[in-house]
Amino acid sequence: MAGHHEKNHDVIRDAGRRGVLARLRRRLARRPRRAAGSTRCCLACGAPLESRWTLDGHTGLLVWGAWQADADDALAWAEREDRQCALLLVDLDRFKTINDEHGHLAGDAVLAAVADVLRAAARRGDVVGRYGGDEFVVLLAPADGAEASRIARHVTREIGRLVVPVTAVTGEVVEVGGLSASVGLALTDPEPDLRGLLLRADAALLSAKRHRHDPVVRSLTDGPQRPRTRQRAAHG
Repeated sequence: MAGHHEKNHDVIRDAGRRGVLARLRRRLARRPRRAAGSTRCCLACGAPLESRWTLDGHTGLLVWGAWQADADDALAWAEREDRQCALLLVDLDRFKTINDEHGHLAGDAVLAAVADVLRAAARRGDVVGRYGGDEFVVLLAPADGAEASRIARHVTREIGRLVVPVTAVTGEVVEVGGLSASVGLALTDPEPDLRGLLLRADAALLSAKRHRHDPVVRSLTDGPQRPRTRQRAAHG
């Protein structure tokens, strides 16, 4: 019996540690980007933090692996609390043109500016990361369809307002504007599954990029809207 209790305590302790690490990763990703050459420090102890395993070097957002871990935690919370979440898959339109015309460092500056838009739009409990290339992922935890659509449209508007000063390969400083993004939106099922959520958001994103009549497209296979039975109380 004693061994059984010790095992339960170990499980609870490990879950608590994972929760602390997840909160630290989210707080790091929400912080404004630091100037080049500055040192990140641990939020808990103030010591210099080696964050290459957690944060993307170009955008300061969570890298894919860290985002997956935090998104899984958020979905587990949502399932326990019977809350709905939403996933936004954000893709910059015609991003290759920026790299081709001004160089890859200019493209990196644009990605960092877009990351700032996503960071500013994120609420407490949301999980924001870089999916790869010019794509970003945002897990809204919690959010119903209306709230997710509102945030997605706000993000596309703010990206469209960006004017990003970049240094071109010629050494000339130019301003890159006229940006746009497409967003695929998917809502969680009663039993949240991150892979299924990503697949549905990806399908919606492809539809948005093909048809272009609306920058935000919601997955056609989402289930019925859940009733809102309690006030928002984000995890983390």
